[in-house]
Amino acid sequence: TAPQERERALLRRGQHGGRRFLHGADTTQRVSQCPGCRAPGNSITPFWHHAAMSTNQTALEFAHAARLLGREARRRGLVAPSYRCPPRLVGVQRSLRRYPSGAVVAVQLKGRPWVAVLGDMIEGVVVVNRLTPPHADRLRTELWSALGVEVQGEVAKVA
Repeated sequence: TAPQERERALLRRGQHGGRRFLHGADTTQRVSQCPGCRAPGNSITPFWHHAAMSTNQTALEFAHAARLLGREARRRGLVAPSYRCPPRLVGVQRSLRRYPSGAVVAVQLKGRPWVAVLGDMIEGVVVVNRLTPPHADRLRTELWSALGVEVQGEVAKVA
């Protein structure tokens, strides 16, 4: 039939090193039809959206921490900065840009310990709100706690 001939042609075109690949998926295994693909009932070669996506775990953790810090800052009646990475300035680990409606804290992720990144994010909240001790110290401790990091003396432990 026509769909089977088309599939065979695609497999021949994607022949690579004894295994067949189409859009990065191994086609030696056949998969059942998904709702978004062609006619129901036909086994097909998986498309690109079937392949497992690689994720950048650090970026996901950064986004989660940014949302959590923003929520905690707003809950306390403070200005919640926006976060981005990397900083626009070359060679710096963090930077701050103030705007009339708020601020953006940019933090370098690559090549840095995660606790250092979190520290820069927390310090961004303190600086954006122009807090001074003892309010700044109390806020830092509360934000570390909200992130699930236990602070003991000079050493921070991730919970």
